[in-house]
Order: sequence, then structure tokens, then C-alpha cells
Amino acid sequence: MTIDMTKPSLKMISVMNACNRAAAGPQKTMALKHCQAAAKARAANKEAESNRHLDAAAHAIAQSPVSDLITGTTCQAKERSLAI
Repeated sequence: MTIDMTKPSLKMISVMNACNRAAAGPQKTMALKHCQAAAKARAANKEAESNRHLDAAAHAIAQSPVSDLITGTTCQAKERSLAI
């Protein structure tokens, strides 16, 4: 089952969850800032701006190492997506 990323609320939830799983660092900080900006834009009914910020947050998360919750190891987000 895939998530319908055309719905802003599902996209926001997905990006926020990925942000919470990301390892601490400058990329996570940048992603969190974009998520906050997306939430503000969404509250102001600016869906296009919200989507831009969510895309930027997702890009920042993709560049950061992700903590593997099962094994406790750290791997790059690209390697993790290929393994799944």
C-alpha cells in the first residue's frame, strides 16, 4: 500500500515522521525548520508554499543519516530505501 502524497495532510504526517526518525544533525534541523514553515503555510491556506517546504524537508532528510530502529545501526537514507 502506498501513501497518496497528493493529500497535504498525509504528506505532512509522512515527512514529520521521517524527520522524527532522522539522526540529529544539521540536516534534521533544516528539515524541522521547513516542517514548521509548512505548518504555518498550511494554516494560512497556502498549499503550494506548504508543499514546497515539505519537499525541501524531505530533501534535507534524504541527505541525513537515518537511525535504523530495528538493528540500532545508522545508514544513509538512500541505502535504506534501496534495501526495503
